[in-house]
Amino acid sequence: MSENSGPPPSAVRQVPVFETVREAYVVLFSSPGLLVKAATVPFILSIVIALLSHPARENVILSYTLPLLGLVPYTLFGVAWHRLTLLGPRDAAPRIFPSWQRRHWRFFFYVLVAAIMVNILFFLFASLGKAWFGGRLEAASPSAANFINWFFLLAALYPLLRISFVFPTAAVGETYGYRNS
Repeated sequence: MSENSGPPPSAVRQVPVFETVREAYVVLFSSPGLLVKAATVPFILSIVIALLSHPARENVILSYTLPLLGLVPYTLFGVAWHRLTLLGPRDAAPRIFPSWQRRHWRFFFYVLVAAIMVNILFFLFASLGKAWFGGRLEAASPSAANFINWFFLLAALYPLLRISFVFPTAAVGETYGYRNS
């Protein structure tokens, strides 16, 4: 796979979903050291960002920057783990200190767009629900409000699940986009 390749005109073959999930768990449980290598730096970065987030609420710039920085550990781990499960430990064993490459930028961009999209959809669905029930549903029926909130959350997550195929392709350096997903 190369940085300049694109998707084939049609599906090459059906994806064996259950076999793929099984193989991912085999990789996880057969080599826990690889998980530790892939997760060490992202875990430490996540802790640092979490520790900085509380005092950063007072600073407007940091309050908007830290959530973006929070995507960096996710990107580092996501790229390492997708590469490991798709390419295998021989070709893509994670390193404790990964170098940020073009595939990381692509993965980061896709995560950012997906996060923005889901937040916008959830906000729109939540606003629609409040408008639909005049903002009084929670007082009248908390269980119905919870059900509707869960419904809107799942409705907002569907597009994310639909486009999530861009993440593994970005991790291995392919140039598939949301349209191909």
